[in-house]
Amino acid sequence: MSEIIWPAGAEADLLEHYSRYEDISPGLGDGFYQRVNEAVDLLRSFPEIAPSHVKPFLRLLLKSFPIGVFHMLEGRRIAVHALLDLRQSPKTIMRRLSGRLS
Repeated sequence: MSEIIWPAGAEADLLEHYSRYEDISPGLGDGFYQRVNEAVDLLRSFPEIAPSHVKPFLRLLLKSFPIGVFHMLEGRRIAVHALLDLRQSPKTIMRRLSGRLS
């Protein structure tokens, strides 16, 4: 099994989305958090399950939410770099991802 690493930007994304969903409907944030945990568990067991999105990032889609888990394989570790709403323009997503590599 692979180790999962959450840089600060990805943790901030997680909290932002959780809060937004909780504001929409109490308990929805918890459902979101559960889906993130399921996705991370899947990545931990099957690191190469997600397709390449924009090199060097892979993207795993969350079940029931329009969020992509953008991550990189780093040896035996998986670094989750961003949780991004996929309803944004591709240019915005690219800009956010490129900022996570700096």
